[in-house]
Amino acid sequence: MVPRRAGIPLVEDVKLLINKVRKMVDIKLLLADRGFNGSEMFQMMDKEKVKYLMPLSESGGIKKLLKILPTDSVYKDLEYGSFWYKIPYFVYT
Repeated sequence: MVPRRAGIPLVEDVKLLINKVRKMVDIKLLLADRGFNGSEMFQMMDKEKVKYLMPLSESGGIKKLLKILPTDSVYKDLEYGSFWYKIPYFVYT
């Protein structure tokens, strides 16, 4: 666990963490929860060439985002877990 820095945007802390981790290991896939979704985060991870997997809630903003993402990068209603819980969308680039 890495502490957050006061007054620093989440996307900047994640970028710093990605760069620190890359010095130790090769990042194959970044797993993130819903708290990390947002256009700035997606743009940063794309710029850093990080593949990521993230559940997204179906909302108006997400529906707009899904229209511009490559269709092979989004999986709708992916079932996973021991009880086959459905998540509306996953983004994997």
